[in-house]
Amino acid sequence: MKAIQRKRRHKPGWYVIAALLAAVALYFLSNTGRNIKEIVKLELLMHREKTTLENARALLDSLSLQRERLLNDTTYIGEIARREYGMKKRNEEVFYITSPDSGKVRANDGK
Repeated sequence: MKAIQRKRRHKPGWYVIAALLAAVALYFLSNTGRNIKEIVKLELLMHREKTTLENARALLDSLSLQRERLLNDTTYIGEIARREYGMKKRNEEVFYITSPDSGKVRANDGK
């Protein structure tokens, strides 16, 4: 006996379902690429903000230290007064030395 072979007939709706599945898969793949780009951008922004935060914390620490020194260390206050404001102690002589080639004036406070 001959084996009876039947041809499988696909229903017309099968092609529509396959096309819809392919379209949905393509949509998700294309969105995944965009989402990855956005994630990379956000990670870069987060890294920049962390760096900014670390710099701000370092500046805060530096300023806190300087504030403590200004509140408690009279020698430090005297150094700043001499260096930045040209002040001097009683009976102290300040010599101004001019550089011949640059014309700049530099104070010599004995250091």
